[in-house]
Formats: sequence, C-alpha cells, structure tokens
Amino acid sequence: ESLKFHLRDHAMSFRFGEEVASVESSARGTITTLASGKRIAAEIVMFWFAARLLARFGGVRLIRLCLMVAALRFAVTGLLPQSLPMMLLAQLSHAFTFGLFHAACMQRIARLFPGRLLGQGQGLLYGLGSGVGGVAGSLIAGWAWSHGGGLLAFSVAAVAAALGAALAFATMRPGDPATRPAAPPAL
Repeated sequence: ESLKFHLRDHAMSFRFGEEVASVESSARGTITTLASGKRIAAEIVMFWFAARLLARFGGVRLIRLCLMVAALRFAVTGLLPQSLPMMLLAQLSHAFTFGLFHAACMQRIARLFPGRLLGQGQGLLYGLGSGVGGVAGSLIAGWAWSHGGGLLAFSVAAVAAALGAALAFATMRPGDPATRPAAPPAL
C-alpha cells in the first residue's frame, strides 16, 4: 500500500498528471500501470522559450535556478497539499523542474562532451540521473513516505534539491567557459 501511495505521489509531482491505475504484486515482482493523462502545456511553453533562455542566461545558471525552484516546489507540496492555488503553482513549476532543467542539462552535456562524445555524455547523464538517481530517489522517497507520509517525503526531496543547487553553485566557477551563455543559434 505504501508503494501505491508513493507512486501516486511521484506521478503527481514528477510525471505531471499521470496517475497510477493499478499496482499488482506477486512473488515474481511488481507491475505498476500508469493511466496516461499528461497535462504538459507548461512544458511545451517552456521548451518553446528554452533556446532563448539558454542563449541569454546559459545552462549552468538555469540549472541552478531549476534546482532552487525544485526545492521550493517540493517544500510547498509537502507543507501545503490542501491549498489548491499552491498545488497549481507547484504543478506549473514543473516547466522549470523538468522542461527547462532538461534543456539546460542537454546544453551542458553538449559542451562537456563535444562531437562524437555526445552520445556517451547523454548516456552518462541518463544512467546516473534517471538510472542511479531515480532508483535511489525512489527508495528514499518510499522509505520517507512510509515513515512520515507526504510531509517527510517532500521535505527530503526539497532538501535534496537544495543540496543539488548548493553543489551546482559550489562547483561552477565564474571563469568556466561552460557557465557563460551560449552563442545565439544560427537561423
């Protein structure tokens, strides 16, 4: 039952509108079925403006911003789940915490892994971010949810995002060429 609540919660916050249709457990494993109902208008708008934002502010600055927005989003979700206006704002912030973050990460990977290394860079990003990070985050969130409900789970997520933002600020040097905005795309 805890897994089901965790997945529903995760679906609301990370999948932007998908719901858990069913969870079937057996000795061989667990199958989770999601009811696809994505409302991705905010992401579409963000992807529309992402190139302009990246050209103006640079990927690193936007990654930092997105991590700070994620920390705020998770804190608000954990503290104010009964507030419909705050939950709507938290959902709209998904445009930053997923849409813009993804675009900024792709720009950063393209700069760190140029040319023929780009595929390896993207593989590393997805392997560590979605693979290792996704599994570790899900395990920690599931534990937190079962021990303290949504408040603890989202508090842990907020702290993790804040630590990520602090790490991004600490590891990016002002003179690092990768922190400068990119040249505008050729039309």
